[in-house]
Amino acid sequence: MPKTDSKLSLDHMLAGLGPVLFSSIRAPFGIFDRDGRIVWINKSLAAIHKCDPEKAVGEFCHDALHGCDSTCDACFFKEVIVKGRTKVVEKWADFPGGERRWGEVHAYPVRGLDKNVSAVIVIVFDTTASKNALQQQRDYTGLLEQRLSVKERGPKKINLNSGDIAIP
Repeated sequence: MPKTDSKLSLDHMLAGLGPVLFSSIRAPFGIFDRDGRIVWINKSLAAIHKCDPEKAVGEFCHDALHGCDSTCDACFFKEVIVKGRTKVVEKWADFPGGERRWGEVHAYPVRGLDKNVSAVIVIVFDTTASKNALQQQRDYTGLLEQRLSVKERGPKKINLNSGDIAIP
């Protein structure tokens, strides 16, 4: 087979892989154009924002995912488009049953042939477990500091109706 045929075959195969690859990503994932319109989102990202992934395509992110009439004040897309650099932000979402999940939202610029940012890929990495572990460490540190400060104040005396007793 000539090299040109194998190159065409490979390009054709890769073109068909896109939807399969995107659908296989379980982490919340989406592709947005430079104007903030949804090009594609997976079911995980749609579930976080309680929307239908197929109906969201073509809609503005702020409308379909956040229910806003205009771009959100804290939108990090603008910065990714303007600066052309990856941006990572920490966000949370409340799920049914009252569970709050934390995630690092990674927004990656995608450059076109003209070297300008033409799209943004977003992937959310769940950080709930590490966030909870860090909070447990803070709580434990606070408890130890409290106990240490009590100990540093010296012995205490307690009256047990039979006289004072010093407790070291």
